[in-house]
Amino acid sequence: MSGFLERQRDTLAMACAGLTSDQLRERALTPSGLSLLGLVRHMADVERTWFRSVLNGENSSAHWPRSDGGAFDVDTADPVEAFETWHEECARSRDIVDAACHTSSR
Repeated sequence: MSGFLERQRDTLAMACAGLTSDQLRERALTPSGLSLLGLVRHMADVERTWFRSVLNGENSSAHWPRSDGGAFDVDTADPVEAFETWHEECARSRDIVDAACHTSSR
């Protein structure tokens, strides 16, 4: 399971590699409004919600507001902040999985 998740994370990172801030904000198709930067921000919140809140029982809130486009509102979003947040959440998710695996193997 964790290998599959790592491949998904790597695929998103590869799709974003080398792109400019404007390219990351570019919407793929109208009317969806989906951009790679929005997807990175969304995935940071997904990692936080599922691993911290659901699996680890932490009381954590989303990084970006859920209203007015939330994570997908990227017109003024900072790509550096988004990627740092996503990488931090992925690292925290891995730690939670590692801890759960060590606990269950005892």
